[in-house]
Amino acid sequence: MSDPCRDHSHWRTRKTTNQLKPPAHEAAITTRLTRSTSKTISLTELQRIKKWHVAHRAERAVEYQLWEAVLTLWVLGWVGWLPAFAFDAWWALPLCVIAMAAPALYICWRRLAHLTNLLRCEWLDPTAPR
Repeated sequence: MSDPCRDHSHWRTRKTTNQLKPPAHEAAITTRLTRSTSKTISLTELQRIKKWHVAHRAERAVEYQLWEAVLTLWVLGWVGWLPAFAFDAWWALPLCVIAMAAPALYICWRRLAHLTNLLRCEWLDPTAPR
């Protein structure tokens, strides 16, 4: 499965000395995304994000509910793989894997939206490389 944060198919191409290069601003965003999403998400980071959402629940209710849904999917993925495997429900295993990756995919999507100025994301890790 390809990493949506590293998918370069959306790049517009330019011909520069017989090479195809992305526009400079997209290359900078991709570099930042690659640096900041190359590590796995720790439970400490999940807890930090959860605490931020709880602290800002009143003014950002939709974002809080969305994060709760992502965490619910994550737990369902981790809990559901064993019964899916035990009961030979092979069709459910890819769904469990996607659910397990839900927090990483959501953070990646929010980071991309933040870097492209589509959404402001205040809970991103301030120590992550920019």
